[in-house]
Amino acid sequence: MKLGLGPLAALPAAIPGLRGLGEIVDALRVLPQLHERLVAIEKNTRRLPQIEAELEEVARGTAVLPEMVKHTQEIAGTMPVLVELQESIPAIVPVLARLTDLMEPLHDSVIELQRSAGKLADVTEPLQGAAERLGRMADRLPRRRENG
Repeated sequence: MKLGLGPLAALPAAIPGLRGLGEIVDALRVLPQLHERLVAIEKNTRRLPQIEAELEEVARGTAVLPEMVKHTQEIAGTMPVLVELQESIPAIVPVLARLTDLMEPLHDSVIELQRSAGKLADVTEPLQGAAERLGRMADRLPRRRENG
C-alpha cells in the first residue's frame, strides 16, 4: 500500500518559496519609509523653481564683483604712494608750520588792504557824480587848436 502524501509531497519544494515570502514581507516593511522619503523628495522638488530664482538673484548680485576687484586692485596699486606720502609727513609738518608763520602777517595785511579799499570806495563814491559833472563841463569848453 502506498501512502499518498498529495499536496504535502510538494511541501519541501515550496519551502524555498516560503522563505522568499519572508523576504517579501521584510521588503514590504520598508515601503512606509520609502513613502516618507518620496514625499520629502516631492516637497523639495517643488521648491526647485524658487531656489532657481534665488540663485539667479545671487548671480545678479555677484555681477558687481569684477568691478569691485578692479577697484580693489587700483586701491592696492596706490598703497605704495600712500605709504611714501605717510613717510614724508614728518618732514612736511615743520615746513607747513613755517609757512603758517609766514602767512599770518600776510593774512593781516590782506585784511588791512580790504579795510583800506573799503574806506577808499566810501570816499570816492560820492566824488564820482561830481567828477562826471566836471567832465561834462570840460567837454563844453572851447578847445584851443594848435597849428603847427
